[in-house]
Amino acid sequence: MMFLLIVVLSSLASIVPCIVLYGRSPLALVLAPLLTALCAALAAQMEVAFAGGFLPWFLGTVAVVNAAAGLLHFRCRNAMAEKKDRASWVEGWWTILVIAVVIIEVALPLLELRYPLNTVDGLATYYLHTLFISAGHHQIVAALQNPALFFMNQNYPLLDPASQVAAFIVRGEPDARLGMLVIGWLDLCALLVVVVGLVAIVPEWLSFKAKVFCVVILSLFAVVGIALDASYVLSGDADLLWSACAVAAIVYGTLLPRTRGNACVAALGILVIAVTKNEGFVTALFLAAVLVWRYREELMLTQAHRGTVQRVCIAGLAFLVLTAPGLWWELYVIKNHLSAAFFNDLHHSEPPLTRIWPSLVSIGHFLAVGILVVGIWLLAPPQTRLSRRKLGIPTSRYLWLTVLWYLGALMGTYVFGVLEIHYWLLSSTNRTTIFPVLLFFVELSIWFIVALAAILGERQVTVKASQRDEL
Repeated sequence: MMFLLIVVLSSLASIVPCIVLYGRSPLALVLAPLLTALCAALAAQMEVAFAGGFLPWFLGTVAVVNAAAGLLHFRCRNAMAEKKDRASWVEGWWTILVIAVVIIEVALPLLELRYPLNTVDGLATYYLHTLFISAGHHQIVAALQNPALFFMNQNYPLLDPASQVAAFIVRGEPDARLGMLVIGWLDLCALLVVVVGLVAIVPEWLSFKAKVFCVVILSLFAVVGIALDASYVLSGDADLLWSACAVAAIVYGTLLPRTRGNACVAALGILVIAVTKNEGFVTALFLAAVLVWRYREELMLTQAHRGTVQRVCIAGLAFLVLTAPGLWWELYVIKNHLSAAFFNDLHHSEPPLTRIWPSLVSIGHFLAVGILVVGIWLLAPPQTRLSRRKLGIPTSRYLWLTVLWYLGALMGTYVFGVLEIHYWLLSSTNRTTIFPVLLFFVELSIWFIVALAAILGERQVTVKASQRDEL
């Protein structure tokens, strides 16, 4: 019951901004907990940087976000009434159906994973941060600057532990299991957002049965995400959370039509990943640049009367808004010399050149599905590519560029880091590769949609031709 109460309160805290930005859709109920988690992360950052306890900062942040959303609604409602986004067919009852199917499909895996409390990061990193944040400004600052606590990765962003602290406020006391369930709920919310986005790619002209079939198949993406993270899903780790939010940013920001609602979902995903994990922040920098570039017309960066300086300033401001929370935390980490266990000094346990091959082998072991995706892309017949263009599905160049960007940053971390490479790879690559593997499954989902649409499209043409022959 306590967990259900927290789920309801986390949704109600940010439902108004989500409705204003995305629209009156059941998806707003899934986006709201992610926005509440972002507010919690900002509150924890302000607690660390300034003074006071978490609760006043959290309530203040939520109030400011809701007030800003209300002001935006009243100031811009006339403009929104004049120019409304074309609504996706995945609205209302269809969105509810997607959410219901996902919950049914992930029910058994989540029940099997409901007991684990055995991850080092879940307890030694995130839960320790949670306890210190709950204790107040002086305690969290002292913990972050205590060299004896280097094992808690003091430079980690604070969204994960801050979300747990927000849950403890409702309960009245810390509870490790409750906090980990809250992170599992956020994981599921992020996966739901991705699945709704994938279903929105499905052509509207498909029959009702075909759409239901697509919903059932594409909802398995959530099962894939849970399988990739395994026991870490309900153990408080942030790997699946940031990975799923980053995938949502790519789906809504680069694959779906350019609309205000899709841009807002992509922006929320970027803001969340920037304050969830260090690798998430690196990815957020790239995705923010991609989103600004794709929406350059909406940002009026293509108008001829604007000079180069004006365009650079507008693009830079948009980029800064999307990455500001993550940049703020990274600047605080640098200014206060917070411990980064992976780059504590320049004394490597092995020369960087000797770390390249083990890193390639270990990372490649988890990216085998990428071979299948590349094979489909290379061997797909021209008719299939033409069908994709006719369906209005953009190319996946931004998806592949993101994969290359992330894998390059990941390789650089392993090669130039200071931890013993074999132990480091053994204990981390199963989680650091979740993001690119999820992107590969997004690409597989797109080709599934294209193939199904091509088959059913041809079938409809055949049926119409046979009907004419009968006449």
